Amino acid sequence: MTDVSQRPLVIQTANPTNYYEVISAPRDMQRTQIDATLYLPANPKGRVPAIIVVPGSLGIAPSHVRHAQTFVELGMAACVIDPFGRRGVTS
Repeated sequence: MTDVSQRPLVIQTANPTNYYEVISAPRDMQRTQIDATLYLPANPKGRVPAIIVVPGSLGIAPSHVRHAQTFVELGMAACVIDPFGRRGVTS
């Protein structure tokens, strides 16, 4: 990416075992962290809107990074979330 600042992020989240746990017992969920990368225009003038890029069932693909690049070129920030990496999930 050209004229882009990249910043790694760590997001606190959880691993629910089922839908009930998400809705009725969120404190019982196993806590974990996932990674993300925040892409910012290199020289933003003040605050910029942000887009969250969430990959599908195959994880992060080059197309997700290209989408982030497109948003940054339009003057927005883009956060690409990696929900699989730290969890050891490939698909």
